[in-house]
Amino acid sequence: MPYTNSELLNTTHLLSGVDKQRRFLLKIATTPTTCASCGQLVSQVEASGKSLDEYPVDDAQESEFTCPHCHTKLRWIVPLMGSPFWMTERAFQGSQERK
Repeated sequence: MPYTNSELLNTTHLLSGVDKQRRFLLKIATTPTTCASCGQLVSQVEASGKSLDEYPVDDAQESEFTCPHCHTKLRWIVPLMGSPFWMTERAFQGSQERK
């Protein structure tokens, strides 16, 4: 029987390789980083607007992210080097240019 996301984060049982990978991704998704717009701490799960158990850890790329503090649309990027595992960037639409 598959674990829910919250069970997976809190279990002390031995996990399969796939469940270990899912738990690793959940730990990253629940680790807050600063919003690129307002500077408040926000996690991927919180910015998705979904509960922990509703969060699609297996397919998070399909989620839309919005900062709950300033309501800016965000996207998560993985830096080439260093920490954190991920960081936010404002999501730009259409022909808007970055400043």
